[in-house]
Formats: sequence, structure tokens, C-alpha cells
Amino acid sequence: MSMRTPVSLDLSMYIDRESDDYPIFLFELTHPEYDGVMRLCSSNVTRLGTDAEGKPFYGVRSNLGREGQPEEDFIFLPMSFTPPSQEEEGGPTASLTVWRSNELVVLLRSFRSKIAVRMYQASAREPNLLRADYPGFYLTSVEIGGATVQGNIGVDMQEDGGFPGMTFDKKWFPGMHA
Repeated sequence: MSMRTPVSLDLSMYIDRESDDYPIFLFELTHPEYDGVMRLCSSNVTRLGTDAEGKPFYGVRSNLGREGQPEEDFIFLPMSFTPPSQEEEGGPTASLTVWRSNELVVLLRSFRSKIAVRMYQASAREPNLLRADYPGFYLTSVEIGGATVQGNIGVDMQEDGGFPGMTFDKKWFPGMHA
């Protein structure tokens, strides 16, 4: 049994951006009742603009490998991330600890149903070239602390079949009933 180790993704603060390349993770959080997509990233590669108070904010611009599509802004938040693994029993899981932001807290507290999380791995030099794509994940649990938000991310293992909700009748079990 191998252990998965969380990786601090604030690497860009310690790496010479002009000469080194390093992995970055991009996250898209969506919910049917949330207008738009919340985009977060693990690196402060580019200055994206200034907020309403005039403070600069950083992140990554990427079209996620969709040629001809405009690049979207992924906002940098300091984070620690344990990538998905198939090594455990059951479905793949991941964990994420993100520096708390007001918009993220509002999103997490606004909905009782699952929030979808799509994760991508790219490189700091080529954020449009994806190295890995992790679709089909959801936030399965969230703990909002004073400075951070910790979440577990997993897949929905339920199939779209009728069981166990359907009844034991002729329609589902022909030949069992006389």
C-alpha cells in the first residue's frame, strides 16, 4: 500500500519563473444554481488585474487546450493539493486545502447539493497544454476554518440505473414471477 503525499502548490514563490517550468493545477467549481464558473489555480504566474480596492491579483490564463477558445482567468489562492489516486478501495479521491476567500465561502455555504470540481494539470510555461484532466469529481465534504477551506473531492460512484430504488417486480425481474 503506497501513501499519497500532499504537495504544496505555492512552488511559484520559490522558483525562478524565467528559467524554470513547474506543474500547476487549475480547478473549475460549478453548480447548477451558481451563475458561471469559479476558477482557481495553484500558481501566481501572471498579474491578471486589480480588484475593486485597487489591489493586484494574480493567477493563470488558460483555454484548457481548447484551440480557438478564449483564455479564462484562474485566480491564484495559496493551496495544498493531494491529486486523485486509484490506489485505495472505491473511487479515486483527492483533497484540497485552499486559503479562504469570501467568494469561495459564499459558494460553499450557498448550496446543499454537490458542487462539481474539474481539475486540470498543466505547466507554468504552457498553461494551455494540459498534462492531465480529472473530470467527474465533486466536493464530498468541506470544512471552513478561520484561514483555510479544506475539502475532500471524490467521484459519484452511483450509477444511473434504477436500483436499489426500483421494486422487485415483473418489469425488472422477468421469469421470477409467475
